[in-house]
Amino acid sequence: QKSDSENASQSSQLAHTIQRAQLKDAPSYTLLAVGQELAAKNQWELAAHAFWRATQLRPDYAEAWAYLGEANQHLDETPAEAGLVELKKAIEQNPESLAANTFFAIYWQRKGDIEEAQEYLLTAASLDPSNPALQIYVGELWAQQGDLTAAQSHYQKALELDTHSAATLQALVEFSIRYNLDLRATALPAARQAVLLAPDDPASLDVMGQILFRLGDSLNAKRFWLRALEEDAVYAPTHLHLGLCYIFQDQPDLAREHLAMAISLAPDSAIAAHAQRLLEDFP
Repeated sequence: QKSDSENASQSSQLAHTIQRAQLKDAPSYTLLAVGQELAAKNQWELAAHAFWRATQLRPDYAEAWAYLGEANQHLDETPAEAGLVELKKAIEQNPESLAANTFFAIYWQRKGDIEEAQEYLLTAASLDPSNPALQIYVGELWAQQGDLTAAQSHYQKALELDTHSAATLQALVEFSIRYNLDLRATALPAARQAVLLAPDDPASLDVMGQILFRLGDSLNAKRFWLRALEEDAVYAPTHLHLGLCYIFQDQPDLAREHLAMAISLAPDSAIAAHAQRLLEDFP
């Protein structure tokens, strides 16, 4: 349950969003902006209503249809094809809508149709070629198709587009770890740079620990993970990684403590599933 101060802060942010959006003097744009703010807070039902109202005020508003399609996939008890009608409507209204192409790519990726997802995502990347996040997304889809060389080139392009982004460096390191690519030559320098750019960011500290652990330096890996938890005691990925580290160091009590914490902090996630498997494999 949110505290009064958190609710007040969210209300203030929402009011600020409305005020900024109203400068456009377009009610449909205001509703879209409000919906985006609500979606960012995982208030999908309210967000979906705002996006729907925007489409009613302006039926040709591709971005509103696209966001409505995405929001409908997050509602409780959604049918299998939730969002598809709205996303098709968005593309029909504007085939060159960045939001429509991006959300359609995400839709097909969720359905496991990587080729279809890639088609829309490549269109999105061509519409916004200077967006590093889209390059990372394209890279991940190439990796899922097994073309790691193409995937790595997109991660590198993302870094070229934003050389001072700790988040982009973190993504490159995690990609390298996931596919065991150039750990010492590429991932280690990238992890060091991420820590230099964001020394208090638990994500930067965590990926530094991950690469050191993969390279056999568990002592310093653990030091970075403990630093990450000093910055954010409820950062679930680090609890998972520390749990794994303690397994290798034959400290089962500490391992169980951190794995259980990872599950409680990130339920129904890949992190929790990994932690659960490790707990079940304990002798």
